[in-house]
Amino acid sequence: MRRLIATVSATLAMAAALVTVGTPAQAASPTGSFGSEYMSIYVDGRGSYPSVQICDDKADGQRVRVQVSGSFGASAWAEDANGANTTCGYGYFSPAPKSGERLTITGWRQNGTNGTPNNWVQGAFTFSG
Repeated sequence: MRRLIATVSATLAMAAALVTVGTPAQAASPTGSFGSEYMSIYVDGRGSYPSVQICDDKADGQRVRVQVSGSFGASAWAEDANGANTTCGYGYFSPAPKSGERLTITGWRQNGTNGTPNNWVQGAFTFSG
């Protein structure tokens, strides 16, 4: 019985380590930053106008987009459509995130309005307001 418990515990520990490597855990926070070589994403749930910002980090002609969804219904999206690494896109939450809400962030780049999304970035954090 002890051997079975030890095996199950070791398996669960390995699975938890794999999940942690895929998406690093972040402590509860009013803000979150995510990104890749193609984009920078900043989420700020504070103040009168909680927002998400996405910045194109490559002058390659492709736009970058971000979608944020919350476990209690908060939602926001933004895009930087010029593909020139010069400006950022902003979007506002509706409704605003609530303290304790888990926010899931998905960013991607694509060629044009109807292009195929690629170079996905995903992350999550618990909002504390």
